[in-house]
Amino acid sequence: MGALRSGNMMIEAIFGEGAFVVVGAFWHQLAQLWELIVMVCRFLWDLLKLLSGAG
Repeated sequence: MGALRSGNMMIEAIFGEGAFVVVGAFWHQLAQLWELIVMVCRFLWDLLKLLSGAG
């Protein structure tokens, strides 16, 4: 845990306190993008099954 804490201190020293907000927003957007990709893939897979008659 000490390495993580010192890494966070380094990020804060370089970018300021807003760095945590930026990193948090990035991971949130990345998770939302992943969920969208999964939803599109599931939709296309179900559409493929429906059109092929595998139902």
